[in-house]
Formats: sequence, C-alpha cells, structure tokens
Amino acid sequence: VIDASETVELTCSFNSAMSTKTVYWGDGTDDEMCLMFLYITAGEYPGAKRPTELSTPQPTSGGAPLGKAPTLDWSQRHGGASWDGPRDLTLHAGAEVSVVGFVDSAGAPDIGGTTGGYNALLMRHKPDGAVRWSLVMAGAKAEWLIGVAPASDDGDFIFGTSTSPSLPVGAAVLEGAGGEDAFVAKIDSDGAPVWARRFGGVGNDDSRAISELPAGGFVTVSRHGEAFVLDGKTYGAKDVSAIIRWNDDGSVAWVRTIATPNGSLDAVAVAPDGHIYAGGSSAGDALLVSYL
Repeated sequence: VIDASETVELTCSFNSAMSTKTVYWGDGTDDEMCLMFLYITAGEYPGAKRPTELSTPQPTSGGAPLGKAPTLDWSQRHGGASWDGPRDLTLHAGAEVSVVGFVDSAGAPDIGGTTGGYNALLMRHKPDGAVRWSLVMAGAKAEWLIGVAPASDDGDFIFGTSTSPSLPVGAAVLEGAGGEDAFVAKIDSDGAPVWARRFGGVGNDDSRAISELPAGGFVTVSRHGEAFVLDGKTYGAKDVSAIIRWNDDGSVAWVRTIATPNGSLDAVAVAPDGHIYAGGSSAGDALLVSYL
C-alpha cells in the first residue's frame, strides 16, 4: 500500500530508449495514473506485488471512492524473437476484443503466416482471452496497422501504412503510389477481408488515426508529404493532413485537407451527434478542427 510520503519511480522501455518518471503520491495530478500503472504491471514482473486495497487518499470518480483494486481477469502475450507490438484495440458486442499492430518475428506463436520484416497484424480475442483468429497482411517490404474501429455488423475497419510496392489483402492487391501509402480495409467478424483500398502520392502518406461514426462508416486522419490521389482525384499539396469520411462499403463520402507544415493531425474522435473532431499540430502550434 502506498502512503503519502512514498515516491514511486516508473521506468518504461521503448525499443532501446529508456525514460524514467518520478511521481509523488498525493500531489493531486498523477495519483490515478500511478496507481493504474501499478495495477496493470502487478504480477507481470518478478517481485511485483499487487496492492489489496487503495490507500488514503483514495482516487474518486464523481466524488465516490473507486473501491478495491481490480482483479486480473486474463492476460495474453504474443510475439517472437524480434519486435512485435500492438497499436490500437476496439471492443465488440459479446466482449470480444480486436487488436491491431505489427509483427516482425517470423512464425510468432498464435499469430501464424508471418514472414518477418514488419507485417500488419489484426487479432480477434474471445471473451476469455483466447485468440479466435489472426490476420497478417504482408508485402515485400514493411506495413503496419495504427488503428481499428468497430463496424455495425461486428466486423472491423482497419487503418495502416504500407511501404511495399503491392500489398495483398485477401483477394485484393493494393498497388502503391510511391514511398509510404495509407490503406484502409474492412474485415468481417470471422477474419475475412471484405474490401480494401490504398491511397497516396509520390511522397510519404502516413496513417494517423481512425474512429467509427454513429450512423455507420468511419473517419480517418492522415498526413501527406505531397499531393495524394484518391478515386482519381488529386488532393492537397506539400505537407497537408487529410480528414476522410468513409462509407461502410469503402466509398468516400468526402475529403478535407488542411495545411500542417512541420506537423500533422494525429487524433480523431466522433461525438454522438456526428461532429468529427481532429487534433494535432501545425508549424509548432496546437491545432484542433471540427466538422459536421
């Protein structure tokens, strides 16, 4: 149990870079973050201990104590000898979880079909944590998924980046425009691709974020080093970010571009009334935009 006089030191590793943060319990700013970090990591590392109760002062939600520490339901670890990692997840009806990211380890357990060299990965977990299916998308070079959003029919909309000249996604082969290209796809609830699309230009076109829409379909934000082509139309110019609204069948409802020199739109969220909010940076300043 942590008391008000103790100092908690958190050390996180990202690739080979190390970062350390010291958090003082009871300072009114990082208490809950610190406590949740302890809950999540307890039992995952040798010597780690799980607190049985919250200390005083207790974090609250709406003025009410949150109660005792949560009990670990299940955990899963996947990968091999190289770098493999998740980037996003979404929940489905029936408590299934879809996770997207990349896998660089050839023949990683529970994943299958990997060749090494950064392949895009989508996995569906059952409510008990077991893997129901996995889908790997691999071209000649590297690709990865950065986001996933639920479809109304229990499938998944996925968003990622590919550097391969061509990328097979199910029966579709997505041809590149040059450099890095963004791609989107719909995958049904059994892991079969329904449709897939790729867009970009001669520069690098990077996927950034995705969110589902309340009336169906989804929205993406992406960054483009040069003008990019989608449905035969050219959009933007040098250093722009794009907000694209997609229909459920993969057709494009509309495209908006914003100049973001030395920056990009990096996040997107959708309100229940359909308002789309995107945030990021441009020319060293914070940027937030909204569309309806």
